[in-house]
Amino acid sequence: MRYIKMIRRALALSCLLPIAFSVVAEPSKACGRISSFANPPATQDLHRVTIDRLNDKNVTSKGFYVLEPGIYQVKVYEQINDHRLRAGRNRGTSKTIEVKVEPNKRYHLAAEFIKDKRYSKTNKYWEPVIWKVTDEACELK
Repeated sequence: MRYIKMIRRALALSCLLPIAFSVVAEPSKACGRISSFANPPATQDLHRVTIDRLNDKNVTSKGFYVLEPGIYQVKVYEQINDHRLRAGRNRGTSKTIEVKVEPNKRYHLAAEFIKDKRYSKTNKYWEPVIWKVTDEACELK
């Protein structure tokens, strides 16, 4: 009887070993996306942004970036086209937003126009925001 129990345990463990090794041997292909190409709702004072850097690395300007899960510092420039902003303001400044990327998610970034600060001579008239998070399958190649 004791011998049969030992054989059953050995068989059970031998069935689990290939699964355990396949999980360890294959690196994660999970990913998420940070996006700036969708038009956020201007009726909510949200406007497009241009992504310039990810974690202090310059990036080529494009609509979205496929990334491994993790926390990213995303440097963006606002693209606010609103008649309520005073003319001649300095639009050459940027801001950074922290985004925690989770697998199979798309994070849509925008510039939130703060109309009460539209006359600010500094960069206080806007803040970068995540205006929408959507589910979307993603796998690194």
